[in-house]
Amino acid sequence: MKKKLLIAAAIVLLLVVGAVMGIVIYSGDLLKVGVERGGTQAMKTETTLGGAGLSILGGSVSLSNLNIRNPEGFKEQYAFSIGETSVDTNLGSLLSNTIEVERILIASPHVALEVSTSGTNLGSLLGNLESSRKEAEAPPTTTEETPSEDAGPSKQLIVRDLTITDAKVILTQSVLGQTTIELTLPELKLKDVGTQQDPASMAEVMQQVVAAIMAGVISSDQIPPEIAALLRGELNLASLDALKAQLEGQLKAGLAQGKEVLDKGLGDAKDALNKAGDALGEKAGDLGKQAGALGEQLGEKTGALGEKAGELGAGAGEKAGEASEQADEKV
Repeated sequence: MKKKLLIAAAIVLLLVVGAVMGIVIYSGDLLKVGVERGGTQAMKTETTLGGAGLSILGGSVSLSNLNIRNPEGFKEQYAFSIGETSVDTNLGSLLSNTIEVERILIASPHVALEVSTSGTNLGSLLGNLESSRKEAEAPPTTTEETPSEDAGPSKQLIVRDLTITDAKVILTQSVLGQTTIELTLPELKLKDVGTQQDPASMAEVMQQVVAAIMAGVISSDQIPPEIAALLRGELNLASLDALKAQLEGQLKAGLAQGKEVLDKGLGDAKDALNKAGDALGEKAGDLGKQAGALGEQLGEKTGALGEKAGELGAGAGEKAGEASEQADEKV
């Protein structure tokens, strides 16, 4: 009897280990398919992912080489290229309709921002995401047809922290003549994207990422006012008032901090210049004193030479007088 129990326990253990190994082996492929399908449906443009990994013990997901193709009508192949994205999540929520995400970190994304008189590629993506968001929020229509797998992602998200670091933006524009501007944006941080009462769709999360990038570009002093106004107009078309207020607060705080650092640097430079001016003034005073002393010495030398010249002149006059008297006597 004991032997049978041991065999049964061993079989159960092997099944559990096999199930865990299956999750570890195949979870990456499932995640990859899910991200690509969800991103493509939300963006309405091809989204590809190089690879995905799931750490069961750490409760984290890693995504590598995420590329989002540009909408039609734009030159660059990709609007977004993201090398590494890490997601810290509540693994238990992955099986529910609402996935709880503690943190998303998007590191060093490369963004190709194209601006023309007809609009921008990021504005076009925002429009696509807004359309997807409304489709997800619309009540299902009454139909006897069974929804297809492509009807759209049903998962909702609660993202407590979303951070974008070192975003590199290459902006090409033809509104003010063909020019290219390269930017590195400051860190962008979003809080509470989706709540328990009102979770966010994938389209909403991606919409806020795109809008955060646009807001970061608008805040840069390297962007011409006409381009900033165009981007601001496209951003205003999306229903993102809370996001804009949150980002504006961060960017204003960043600008204020930068101004404070700049003011301090200018103050330190001014103090250094004043000290250098005082030192130069002291040095000039010392040189003036030395020049005065040299002048006095030169004056004394010149006086002595004058006296000597006078003596020589007097002696020469006496000699000339004696010679004249001698000449008169001979005559």
